[in-house]
Amino acid sequence: MRLKDINKFIQDSQIKEVTSTRIFDKNGFDPNGLFSEEIFGKVGSPARKQRFGWVNLHVYIIHPEVYDTIVNLCDIFKNMVKNEMYVVVENGELKSVEEPIPDALTGISGIIQILKNNLVEWDKICLNSKNEREIKFIKENLDKIIVDKWLILPAGIRDIRIVDNKRFVQDNELNNLYTNLIASTQNVDWEMLKSEPKLMETVVRNVQRIVNDINTQIKNKIKGGNGLIRGKTMGKRVDYSGRFYLNTDSKIPMGSAGLPYNYVLKLFELPAINIIMTHDDYKGVIAHLIGKETNELTVQDLKDFFTKIAADPAIVEKHPDIKSMLIDIAKQVSKDRQIVYKRDPVENRDSWIAADVIVLDKGEAIRLNPVDFPRMGADVDGDTIGVYAVLSEEANEEAREKLNPKYAQNSVWYSTTSYRKIPYSIELDAAAAIYRATAS
Repeated sequence: MRLKDINKFIQDSQIKEVTSTRIFDKNGFDPNGLFSEEIFGKVGSPARKQRFGWVNLHVYIIHPEVYDTIVNLCDIFKNMVKNEMYVVVENGELKSVEEPIPDALTGISGIIQILKNNLVEWDKICLNSKNEREIKFIKENLDKIIVDKWLILPAGIRDIRIVDNKRFVQDNELNNLYTNLIASTQNVDWEMLKSEPKLMETVVRNVQRIVNDINTQIKNKIKGGNGLIRGKTMGKRVDYSGRFYLNTDSKIPMGSAGLPYNYVLKLFELPAINIIMTHDDYKGVIAHLIGKETNELTVQDLKDFFTKIAADPAIVEKHPDIKSMLIDIAKQVSKDRQIVYKRDPVENRDSWIAADVIVLDKGEAIRLNPVDFPRMGADVDGDTIGVYAVLSEEANEEAREKLNPKYAQNSVWYSTTSYRKIPYSIELDAAAAIYRATAS
């Protein structure tokens, strides 16, 4: 691992300095503050989640990512941090002294001088072989370990929100730490502190603590299931898929799924667009509905149209002929095609099921035969399932043969986790549906 050169990053990216702790001024966001549109970009723009800011610390500190490594490298550094030991450097080695004689070093400031000026021979101060990797890292990053500037995350990641005309900040803890950091480095008489080593050490300790806390806060936001990596990056969206509330319908055959026409059009967007763009009648009707000439209708217009009716089918409800046309298109694009659905958490192969599509003329949920529910461990108390369109002929054939109970062989009828267990069993919702269907 190599540390990033903060000074080079600031220069290369032309990052602007944050100097104010204020959020607003009379014209809006303070142009020098933590939410400045001049520094971080306009609210709502892509730049606001990409542009960093920086703070001038006015003192040198140890990079927080290696602070613990440095302090725990040897007992001398541990005692220096506690102000329990004064040391002098002789022939590249650290020697303890009982009193603070001239040139004696102690505290975080003392360690920083050692690092900044590379006063020691690292192989001599820590002879423990377990520290070889740490010493190698220090040597490789010596020019980046001591910093006097610190980066501020883009405002779009920790932005302010205004709800019901009341102002509040989305990430109070991180923004409060940034505010404390700026306040700790402003309005300080640095010239006076140069002649007061003990006061300077207090300021250095405070700035080091705040930057360490900022670094910890950011790392906590990255890690874990809800962190930026797993929760955002790995939790990516998949094209031609959707998440729907689950409902039961004993009239839907096993191995099939009922989906409202507007959802089918969005799931099978590509073949639907192809059908419309190659049929002048379809093309003309939709172009007229959205207020365009037939020859002006574009693929993007159709994508936007499908998105709108998926969210609000009422757009076409007052046009029965158009609705009927769209239902017909939905039936064409889903004919002989499979969808694959699953309910989270996905635990094994049993969690994935394929189905034929039955196009419904209304509704807001996917409808399944209750016999399909036990395999997913699902019920109708608000469960949702993910649905994926299967587009290629090869994928449709494989989904039909391996995942759809209507066509599949024994592999789908026996559980992958329990010997001889059948995932499809009549219980819970299935039993209730059968009872109601047969009750006299």
